[in-house]
Amino acid sequence: MTVWQWWVVVGIALFILEVFTQGFFLASLGVSCAASAVVAYFGFGIKSQLLAFSLTTITVLVLIRPFVMRYLSPPKNSYKAPLKLEGGLHLVVYYYDGI
Repeated sequence: MTVWQWWVVVGIALFILEVFTQGFFLASLGVSCAASAVVAYFGFGIKSQLLAFSLTTITVLVLIRPFVMRYLSPPKNSYKAPLKLEGGLHLVVYYYDGI
């Protein structure tokens, strides 16, 4: 296997692992592996590949990840709604005696 094929294999593995995690972190590394694979395909050296990987990782994490996390995450207070009912005075509309 050539170097660019290794980058592709690692990138696909990171995308598969992203399915089992949250946060879009491994997917951003997968995108960076794809960018490094393109650089390696055109015959650039390892320094250029690592530079492309680093710059793409920083760009994706700083610019794209916040956008994705904002639109794919559930609302922050959605799980706390039942907790607001505790300790309050409530009217029972239907009585169920267990029969």
